[in-house]
Amino acid sequence: MVLLAVLILISAVSDVLSLGLILPIISIATQPSIVQENSYLSWCYNYFHFTSVQNFTLALVVAVLIFYILKNIFALLVNWIATKFTIDVAVHITRNQFNKYYELNYLDFSNVNSAIILNHVFNNPTSYIIWIINPLILLFSELLIVLFIVIFMIVNNPILFACIICTVGPATFLIYQSLKNVNTQIGQGMDLAFPKAVAALNHAVLGYTDVKLAGKENVFRKHYLDAVQRYHTLNMKGTFLNLIPMRAYEIVAMLGIVVIFFFISMKNELSSNADALKLVVLFAVSASRIMPSLNRIVSSMMYIRKTQVAITNLNFMKEKHQTEQVFNNPPAMKFDDSISFNNLCFKFPEQENYLLKNINIKVKKGEKIGFIGSSGSGKTTLMNIFLRFINENSGSITIDGQALNHDNIRSWRKLLGYVKQDIFILDGSIKDNVAFGEDVVDEKKLQKALQQSSLQPLVDSMPNGADTPVGEKGSKLSGGQRQRVGIARALYRDAEILVFDEATSALDNTTEAEVTEAIDKLSDTNKTIFIIAHRVTTLKNCDRIYELDKGEIKNTFTYQQLIAKVM
Repeated sequence: MVLLAVLILISAVSDVLSLGLILPIISIATQPSIVQENSYLSWCYNYFHFTSVQNFTLALVVAVLIFYILKNIFALLVNWIATKFTIDVAVHITRNQFNKYYELNYLDFSNVNSAIILNHVFNNPTSYIIWIINPLILLFSELLIVLFIVIFMIVNNPILFACIICTVGPATFLIYQSLKNVNTQIGQGMDLAFPKAVAALNHAVLGYTDVKLAGKENVFRKHYLDAVQRYHTLNMKGTFLNLIPMRAYEIVAMLGIVVIFFFISMKNELSSNADALKLVVLFAVSASRIMPSLNRIVSSMMYIRKTQVAITNLNFMKEKHQTEQVFNNPPAMKFDDSISFNNLCFKFPEQENYLLKNINIKVKKGEKIGFIGSSGSGKTTLMNIFLRFINENSGSITIDGQALNHDNIRSWRKLLGYVKQDIFILDGSIKDNVAFGEDVVDEKKLQKALQQSSLQPLVDSMPNGADTPVGEKGSKLSGGQRQRVGIARALYRDAEILVFDEATSALDNTTEAEVTEAIDKLSDTNKTIFIIAHRVTTLKNCDRIYELDKGEIKNTFTYQQLIAKVM
């Protein structure tokens, strides 16, 4: 950034210097004798052995042209460095935004609308760079140029400076004041409209079948198009407002020329028509450089006003963000003996009553444990604590006597495999979904996982085997096949502990039997399994089944005892 500031300063000086180089050409054109009268011009004329003022003037014009070419090449180099700088900043901010949301705890993350997260992580950094950082760089650059031009005018011609100040100063102030509040309102409106448009589109796409069956296409289409129209209307309104300064400054430039002629006629302070012409040309040349700079300054300030909500968005949820501590060599978590839930209690922050109360369970390695209970009894919450998505208010979970905490959470999760009711399926192949995030797939582990999850017959029947695409959200797979992909994913990770959270509750009886068979195959392994289920048949290989009621363990059953009770 410091290097960029220095380069911008040099570029600004060269811009003003290029303006100063016009003066000798204007002077020679209006008064050829100045070549001999001016000591600098006379020295150049004699040193390079010119024989005529015409040739000297032509050479001077060519020299100025070469300087302009070099100046603009350097300016483009500065622009390239500025572009690279802004890209680096954009990536840095995007990384920070992604980390901020992904490192929120489970409860805070769940409380933020997904459309807002998408806006803040993907769209907001881009808006921040394009409409705040870039305008700030431009603002700094153009302010330097205007400052140097003003100094140049004051030194060279105070009358010209007075004309510029009298016309440009008030105009710039009035233009900015009249537009700044409108731009702020536009920026805030666009920031609200974009997430609404994304949310409406998500509803229409993800709810395709429900929308079609209900015949509500027009309703969802209208929700989306209304939000999009609002966003684009505000965007175009902002674009239109940013065109106003450019047009206004053309009028101001002509006003300046009128002021000069008025000054000449009223004060009669100029000695000749040549002086008057020189002043008008100088004003035109100065205005041709200072007006675009002022236009860019005002436009930059308007863009910043319009997009200042991006700064607010960057700070959204910042107070909730806690950077995850990443250990190069995380504390090892071994599971050789038992898992203990010790007087575990939990309640959500906004609630007064505890959802889980004094949960005490001890599970030996290799046991299969089932949980039943009505909705809201605390089964899934207990597993979320076990998986460390949320933390208990009191009590603890210990693994071979070692308490789960923030320091060993990564090592702990390496032992876990989680299969839930709605399996997350990547838009890729079966192999992509089973290996899940692995750049290099271990084929032996893949084959073993496919076999243990009863997925191998399906893979064998597909044209490209495990490389067969499964479609977005697994659209080419049945419900049971998606669940078995989830089981294979957990097994591919060599998870020692498997958690099945309502893994079969959304399946029909036949499909449930297929998935249950895949789970049953794991009963002969030394894996420790936790199963939350509504259907009792899913629990037939469990060593113990705990019944939760209002956050407490009400009963403990064997499978035969539970069947007898249900029957």
